Amino acid sequence: MRGLSYLTDAVWLTVLTVVACLPVVTVGASLCAAYETARALGNGEGHMTRRFLTAFRSNFPKATALWAVLGLIGAGLAASWIVVQITPLLVVKFAATILWLIAFAWTWALQARFENPVGRTLLNALLIGFGNMARTIAVIVVDAAFVVLLAASWMLFPQGLFLLVLLGPGLLALAHEAILRPVIRRYSAR
Repeated sequence: MRGLSYLTDAVWLTVLTVVACLPVVTVGASLCAAYETARALGNGEGHMTRRFLTAFRSNFPKATALWAVLGLIGAGLAASWIVVQITPLLVVKFAATILWLIAFAWTWALQARFENPVGRTLLNALLIGFGNMARTIAVIVVDAAFVVLLAASWMLFPQGLFLLVLLGPGLLALAHEAILRPVIRRYSAR
């Protein structure tokens, strides 16, 4: 019953996250709310929908600014990998991509937990990400495994794609929270 309850929570968290992400501008606030809700679920606190909406509202201004920065940089990096095929720039593209991945892995969890200016949150994400490289790599591997699973399902077993999409963001937020929680707890008074 616990496993079924966990899967139900993951599905509902996915629904909340995806609906809140539909206007692309709100992706940052939605990710922060997903992390806050996943933390509350991990602590056994109920009222998932109310917590998600409260976290979405409280994080909206700063999370939107963070999303503007990370979203634009991520789009620029993706475009550079597709369009710019200059060999000497590979080192710069790799370095920028690694920095972006580290920042993206930590920013939303930190914004959901702490009250800092946007620049400070990004700097903290990089510093904590580098300082806890094993957990950073674990989060990136979980995300990469999910993308590979989606691609494999798309090509080999399209019937399973619906289940993966239904569990996707919610299950990822719960997994990220479990991986990042011990580190964030060290910096948190609550």
